[in-house]
Amino acid sequence: MKHRTLRQAGFWGAILLFCLGRMVFAQEPSLTVAVFDFQCKDRNLQEQGELMAELVRVNLSMDESLRLVTREEMDKLIQEMNLGISGMTDDAAPKVGHLLGAQVLVLSRLFQVKDQIYATVKVIGVETGRAFSDMAKGKAEAAEEMSQALAEKILERLTKNSKDLVAQVHLPKDQLSELKKKVANGALPRVLVYIPEEIIGEAVPDPAAQTEMEYLLLKLGCEVVKNRSKALDKWIDDYHREGGKTAPPPQEDLDLILIGEAFSEFASRQGDLITCRARLELEAFDAATGKILTANRRTQSAHDLAQQVAAKTALQEAAAQLAYEMLPEAIAAWRSQHPDAKPAQTEPAEETADAEPVAQAAEAKP
Repeated sequence: MKHRTLRQAGFWGAILLFCLGRMVFAQEPSLTVAVFDFQCKDRNLQEQGELMAELVRVNLSMDESLRLVTREEMDKLIQEMNLGISGMTDDAAPKVGHLLGAQVLVLSRLFQVKDQIYATVKVIGVETGRAFSDMAKGKAEAAEEMSQALAEKILERLTKNSKDLVAQVHLPKDQLSELKKKVANGALPRVLVYIPEEIIGEAVPDPAAQTEMEYLLLKLGCEVVKNRSKALDKWIDDYHREGGKTAPPPQEDLDLILIGEAFSEFASRQGDLITCRARLELEAFDAATGKILTANRRTQSAHDLAQQVAAKTALQEAAAQLAYEMLPEAIAAWRSQHPDAKPAQTEPAEETADAEPVAQAAEAKP
């Protein structure tokens, strides 16, 4: 009993020393990580595996750039999905990660070969599917040192391979300038945007994704059209009811139709912080010919103290990313189809130092 007490004292002492001695990189964007318990086939290693997994979680939680999913949330999900830790495969990782609201999963194994204990970790990007592995080894009494080494290697992976692990959803600081460069030197289309959205099963009267897309189009100098013909209204209803099986009717006062759907839902809670996950799917049609020019989709998570704000933010960021990727492609395809087109254009909205997306500004209003 005395020996076990001394080992536990050394364990928590190692935590304190590690946390005091390590530098954090708090300037990086927040990342949500789920660290699962070690898989241990050898029952003699299970207690050591639990201690090492807890030490790794505590070490990582000291980094202000990370948000860790609680063990209680992970255990609850595993039970609901009827999964054992051994059932956590690379194939199951995306589904589990999305349900937890995590961007990265850490899966670990602990086993013994002769007198050496081996601990392996696999860091998996939920959105990208990329995986990276690392390992630490040592004697049984070196559990604390092995755990610290694993935590440092995980942090190094999260920093070094962040672009491989996490879909790049944050746009460059000068995103509007970059977007304007991509669509420069050509006519700009008249655009109708229609993206109905749901939050937690409820229809939303002021969709954040549509607002964000319209905001960026106006900044580019495009004319955003709100009026719709009866024929177009009917097609929009059919599009959402039948899953977009038909092309839109020809339109004389439009050049591009951006249509899709968006939804968001609660993903997880960590203390007072709520994570919501959103998905946006979008298609761009040539309004004159009905030809589809491009299509894309984006899944995004966001955190906030208020669930509705987290849901709106996730939708807004998904729309901003899709706009950055899709608008240059759609406009280029439209120009190639109509080289002589001279649509009415509005002057690009002036950019100010404190300019912010319409959706974000709307959320800030009381």
